[in-house]
Amino acid sequence: MVFQYELATGRFPYPKWNSVFDQLTQVVRGDPPQLSNSEERRFSPKFIFFVNVCLTKDESKRPKYKELLKDPFIQMYEERSVDVAGYVCRLLDQMPASPSSPTYMD
Repeated sequence: MVFQYELATGRFPYPKWNSVFDQLTQVVRGDPPQLSNSEERRFSPKFIFFVNVCLTKDESKRPKYKELLKDPFIQMYEERSVDVAGYVCRLLDQMPASPSSPTYMD
């Protein structure tokens, strides 16, 4: 679920590591990242709860997939029609073209 956190915030949730041992220590022994609102980004309470419950380290306390499918955040989108492709296209249209961009034309 770290990738959902990263997608939502636009940043990796851990500080830069100096070694693989630093990485293991942070991920295994450190607190999990927690999504929250900030001045730059506002999330719904349902989304924050869903992401944070998925980041629960203790597997015995983390909801299983069947339970997650019953979460209010997921249920909300079971009842709505969401045009994800259209949303992504609108975002891509707003991005400036650059030489490294797949839409860049010289």
